[in-house]
This record gives sequence, C-alpha cells and structure tokens, in this order.
Amino acid sequence: MQVPARVDYALRAMLELAAANPRRVSRDELAERQQLPTRYLEAILRDLGHAGLVVGHRGVAGGYEMARPAAAITVADVSRAVDGPLALVVRRRPGTVTYTGSCQHLLQVGALEGVP
Repeated sequence: MQVPARVDYALRAMLELAAANPRRVSRDELAERQQLPTRYLEAILRDLGHAGLVVGHRGVAGGYEMARPAAAITVADVSRAVDGPLALVVRRRPGTVTYTGSCQHLLQVGALEGVP
C-alpha cells in the first residue's frame, strides 16, 4: 500500500497536535516541527477542519487543536479527510459494495461501514 504525501503530512500534523494537547499549535509551528511546506499544510489543515478533526482559532492565541480526543480519531479518518475514500472496489466506493457471509466483516476494516 502506498501512502500519498498528503496523507503522510496530515498524519504527522495530527500527531503533533495530539502531543501538544491541550495547547494550540500554529500552522507555522506544525510546518517547522515536521519540515512540511507551509502552504500545502494550510490546505491539509483546512480539509481536516472540514472533516471535523481539527479546529482552527484566529488571533494572537490562535492555532490548531484536535476537535475530539486522539483516541477517537483513526488513521482512516485522517486519510479520508484529505484523500477521499480509502479504496475503490471495482470502481465503486467501499460503502456501496455488498459483502455477504464471512466476508461481511470487510466493511469494518478501517471503519468503512456507513462511509458513502
């Protein structure tokens, strides 16, 4: 499995936020700590915010923080937020594929159940 740079950067940012919790961390500080391109990270943080994984605050005391506890966020959540569905099955989104019998548990891999 190949991990796109966008997912790698998002995971690294989320780990930094988890380590800093409850302190907010600025975009520039996140970029510096992980040596990530600032503009690219900004777009990733925006996507993570739209997915409800991070909250951004403006102003002098601004920065980013996790929107919910780290234990409630999966790698799959982060990947989907910045890169879309985890996989396509015969060119269909995983949530639209029907599995039966012993294969029905495949929907639970990476918390795919109920994903559009």
